[in-house]
Amino acid sequence: MVKRATLLLGSMALLAACGDTSGSSLTPTPTPTPLPPGTLRSMPASWSMGAIKATFDIATRSTRYEVSFGGTPIVIGDHWQASVTLTLQLIDPAGATDPTTPGSRAGVDTSCNNAGVGTTNPLTVPVVPGVSHVYKLLDWTHPDPELSVPPGRYKCDHRLQGPHGHQGLITFTVREGDTVECSESYKGTHTGSGFDPDQQPVGSPACKVPGIAPPTIPAA
Repeated sequence: MVKRATLLLGSMALLAACGDTSGSSLTPTPTPTPLPPGTLRSMPASWSMGAIKATFDIATRSTRYEVSFGGTPIVIGDHWQASVTLTLQLIDPAGATDPTTPGSRAGVDTSCNNAGVGTTNPLTVPVVPGVSHVYKLLDWTHPDPELSVPPGRYKCDHRLQGPHGHQGLITFTVREGDTVECSESYKGTHTGSGFDPDQQPVGSPACKVPGIAPPTIPAA
């Protein structure tokens, strides 16, 4: 009987000791410190982002831009926000000639603004999780005024083209909440792929923590 009482008291003491955490060496797991906005990140392993592909169509005097994208969000339940913009800026050295347009000299053509499509406000790209899908980003229509349909809607000046065609940057951006934002761009209006050597470094995806505007992209 005494032996059983001794064992019972010992067990109670052990349980009390296990429940007492005042002197425990265990510490709670610290909450990770959020990375500051603008911090560079690698492409999420669960994302698949292809190069922007450009196709010039002489019949419509326009260039179509497409991209493949797919995968799954990093955080379950998160949603993607994707957009495309067209920024008119020098992408070639000022005055450089487009071999396809004799007499041209690269310059910013503010009238070649795609009638405001993609230049006035970003366009939403309806990306969804799943296998990679090819999404149309936008068509940049760039005829001279006399060839515009309807007349006067598009007012591009081919004398301001450079080696990459009309001077502008098409940028595709995907953002997941406050976790990560990845962007890639395409220079100009000639047919090609963002992974082509002459499109680097802007043609490859670059990722960062969202929150600040991306750095200015220098001309080639």
